[in-house]
Amino acid sequence: MPFPQLPDSQDRQRLFHLLKKLSSLTAWQRIFHFYQQWADMAEASVRDAVNQGWDKLTGLPERDHALILKGLAHCEEGVNRLRQGNKLVFRYDANGEFVMARRPLTYFHEFVHRVQTGDSDIDLAHTPRWDAFCAMTSMLDSAWSECAALILESQYLDQPAPLVFNQTWRDKLNKLPFPDSLSPVPEPLRNTVVASGKALPCSGIWEPVELPMRKCAPSLFSRSAEAPDGPLPPAGCMNYLHGGSDAPTIEVFDADDEIEEVATQWRLIWKDDRYLDGSIPDEESAYTFP
Repeated sequence: MPFPQLPDSQDRQRLFHLLKKLSSLTAWQRIFHFYQQWADMAEASVRDAVNQGWDKLTGLPERDHALILKGLAHCEEGVNRLRQGNKLVFRYDANGEFVMARRPLTYFHEFVHRVQTGDSDIDLAHTPRWDAFCAMTSMLDSAWSECAALILESQYLDQPAPLVFNQTWRDKLNKLPFPDSLSPVPEPLRNTVVASGKALPCSGIWEPVELPMRKCAPSLFSRSAEAPDGPLPPAGCMNYLHGGSDAPTIEVFDADDEIEEVATQWRLIWKDDRYLDGSIPDEESAYTFP
């Protein structure tokens, strides 16, 4: 029988804080600033190559800068919409500005890797600022991956939830910076519960839970279709999920320590309604990043 490894109370507080931070305007503004610096570096490389008469020789021609600018525009639009409280920018659909912003970064991250490993060849002698461009590509990719892995919707909509708690995650949490005092995980008075495969009514932080069994007949028990109010026991790890998308399955470990995908019931523990009133929560001023 599969069973989840559950976070303890401190782990839950840390995970709740982390998911709020990684989905915050502050986090994605930081990424946008890195993206701007990356685009500026590409522009400087193109300008230097043109000034030297190397525009036909450089490994970073003007069309590459134009591609990066398109990604930058999507990233800026994503940040602007997020600032207005629009969480659809995290989805993998026509609203997914950050998904579209990621495409040039993916291309150039792979391109840099191919050049560095010798799988692709460019004229480095006539490619100004190549090392600086590589460094900025790596910096942006690291900042992006830190947030995107747990926040952006996967292109594969039947994927299980990305965050699966285990000892590796506990060790990672122990190494991450957290405030001395963490906010408690909310305990809703009235529960909103959605089964895997059903549409989520809002974006926010959801947690798998066990619903109580109720007696439907003298010898027949079935899972309740409606969740009772009050606390419910966790059945997995909380995740940031997207309103309008279907609730995902989760991955758990079976008795042989093998991962198994199972359906679950997701309970809303925090609705993400940040920025709708034009303000930024005070706690974001204390967010720190590696």
